[in-house]
Parts: sequence; structure tokens; C-alpha cells
Amino acid sequence: MLIAGHEIGREPFTIAEVGLNHNGDLDRARAMIGVAAALGVTAVKFQTFKAADVCDEEQEYAYQSQGKTVTEKRINIFRRAELPASAWAVLKAECERNNVVFLSTPETPADLALLMKVGIPAIKIGSDNLTNLPMLRYCAQSGLPIILSCGMSDMKELHAALHIVSNAVVMVCTSQYPCPPDEANLARVETLLKYCAEYVGFSDHTSDHMSAAIAVALGASVFEKHFTLSHDLRGPDHWWSANPRELAEWVHTINTAWTMLGDGKIEPSEREREAKAKYQRRVAA
Repeated sequence: MLIAGHEIGREPFTIAEVGLNHNGDLDRARAMIGVAAALGVTAVKFQTFKAADVCDEEQEYAYQSQGKTVTEKRINIFRRAELPASAWAVLKAECERNNVVFLSTPETPADLALLMKVGIPAIKIGSDNLTNLPMLRYCAQSGLPIILSCGMSDMKELHAALHIVSNAVVMVCTSQYPCPPDEANLARVETLLKYCAEYVGFSDHTSDHMSAAIAVALGASVFEKHFTLSHDLRGPDHWWSANPRELAEWVHTINTAWTMLGDGKIEPSEREREAKAKYQRRVAA
């Protein structure tokens, strides 16, 4: 599978997920692209939506922000983070200028049509839409690779989704923000590789980097992490998202773990070959 020229499985494909953390400010969104690119990610991802399409008018949401617990209507949170249609071409151009892949998650067919017009190399489908089979069929018609998060879903639901979107990377995901260690269930990476997916990734909502290294060791090849410029900004996701220092450490951890895995061949390394002739004892049987 190729995404914007990157062969999935050949090297880590790391995604900085901006999500709502631009707070509806296009200049901040552009700045976040530059920061994430400098930290070595492969792609920067956004969310393309209209608040009225994804939020109930009355549903309330409680979250931590700037050291306080805030409760407000969920639709108001999304309205503040809603970007105009004209923003997406600007953000794609900024990604190209910074040599990172532009991605965004569409919530509806209209959102996807807008992104297709702008130009995207793959479609990211969030966990909330895994059971939205009409949306999956619409996405599949694009012929683009699909990055599919499977939070909140069981194997039956996942099989139904993969029957529609076959050209997919399945992202192990726990839809908790942040995800506690005992809910990460990283062994799902091996289960998915064994039973239903050629390519598996990890949508990392944990608060450390150990989980990403474990996911590498288990066979994940695509990695996603929510990203903010500062934990102190107003909004529901800033306090638990990775700040620039933490994102840099996350990328370094993934790349180092990938290098450490090697190719699995049982043979001496180049430096061991030099030592072998000098130090390895050979005793006839």
C-alpha cells in the first residue's frame, strides 16, 4: 500500500493529529503544521466537519481545560473548531510547503467531496463512523487507501466494515481521552494482523511513549497522536494531547523501536563478523 509515495510497512508512518486543537484559528493550524513537520512526522491530520452534522443540539460534554473542569454543549465546542471550506486548500498547501502529507477525517459524504476536490492521498475514518456503512461505501468508491480506527467496535462490526473498505490500515484505538494503560489492549495489533488485516496501526491516546514502542514490536506500521502547541490552551483536548516536546519524543521512540527490531535474520551483524574471527571459540565435536 502506498500513501503519498510512502510504502506502508517499509518504515513508520507517523501522523500528528491536530483535531480540534487549532481552536478554529487558521493561522494556528498553519503554525501547527510547521511545528509538527520540524519534529519529523510523516503526516499532519485535521478533521473536516460541520458541527451541526456531528453533534446533538442538547448533548453536554465535560472536560479539563486550563486546570478547570468545564461542562458545555458539545456542539458549541465543535462550532468553535469548525473551519471554512476555503481553509482546506490553504492547509494542504502549507503541508506541501513543509514536506509533510496532508490528511483529514471527513464526517460526511459532503466533507469527503470537499477533500477530494482539494486532493488527499488517503481517507482517515474515525471510530465514530466505523459502523456507518453508507459512509464507508461512499469512501470506498474513491479508490483511495483507507485508514480506519476501530475504537468502540467489536470484531463483527470490524469485519462488516472491512467487507466494504478492503484497501485499509486498521488502527487499534481506544476511544478514551486519555487512554489509561489497562485499556490500551495493544495485543489487538497481533489479533488484527492474524485474522483480518494486512496493515495495522495504532491511534495512540495514551499519555506515554511505551505504548507506541510496544505497538511497533507487535507489528504496527502507522501511528497517530493528538498534538497541541500548549497544554494551557483553551479546549477539551489540549491538556492530554502531546505538546511539541512530547511529540518529538513519541516520534523518536517509534523510529528507534523500529530500528531496534531489525530484519529478524539469525546471522551476525557486520561488527559481529569482525569480532567473530577474533573471539569466537571453535571446538570440534
